[in-house]
Amino acid sequence: AEKPRSGGILTSSFSGDPSSFDSHQERTVLNLAPVAPAYSLLVQNDPADNSKIIPDLAERWEVSPDGKVYTFYIRKGVKFHDGKPATSADVKANFDRIIFPPKGVLSHRKDTLQSVEKLEAVDDYTVRFTLKFPHAGFLQMVGNPYNSIFPKHVLEAKGDMKKDIVGTGPFKLKDFNRGVSFELVKNPDYFVPGRPYLDGITFYIIKDTAANTSALRTGRILLNNGTFHPIRLQEREILLKENP
Repeated sequence: AEKPRSGGILTSSFSGDPSSFDSHQERTVLNLAPVAPAYSLLVQNDPADNSKIIPDLAERWEVSPDGKVYTFYIRKGVKFHDGKPATSADVKANFDRIIFPPKGVLSHRKDTLQSVEKLEAVDDYTVRFTLKFPHAGFLQMVGNPYNSIFPKHVLEAKGDMKKDIVGTGPFKLKDFNRGVSFELVKNPDYFVPGRPYLDGITFYIIKDTAANTSALRTGRILLNNGTFHPIRLQEREILLKENP
């Protein structure tokens, strides 16, 4: 396989603006796709095999013999985009918010984790989930892409993340121009060495189908409407020849 090369901006169209940046309270791809690259999950689906769960903010985990206790060990040295360290307190605060939402917080995914009885921050880098009963799909539910890990200190200060993007993910928010574009830039402090390969991601807000097609043909965008199905290079060359 070709060795990945660093650099470049990935460009994509998107059919509308995100209504907010708070993925816990949202449920459409318009709100998730532009924001998700800025955040980590506790665990995640393996991009190479969607049936597998792999580490993300948690570097490893253990499951009790009865299948009712999951203990996650958080990576040390991870920082949010504002420089504050990520700890078990942040993980607990987020899943408390998702599973036991406080008044005024709409959680669309609390029912998928209704098997959880309690959460504990055992120490600064250990989180324990105790379930009411064994749940075969628990890790998949924890790794739902909407379950972003927000900083506890921002949640406590502002009450939500509707207007702020402060994560530990591979990209940081550079600029959001409503109705025009949503720009992410590489996070130089990302905890995975050598990642991300890209310098940034730019989503252009293009609501008109004809304008979207034109943007693909001219090379202004490489991906179509945030679906992450890139046009093949051969097809792009043909289109450029047909539409110089």
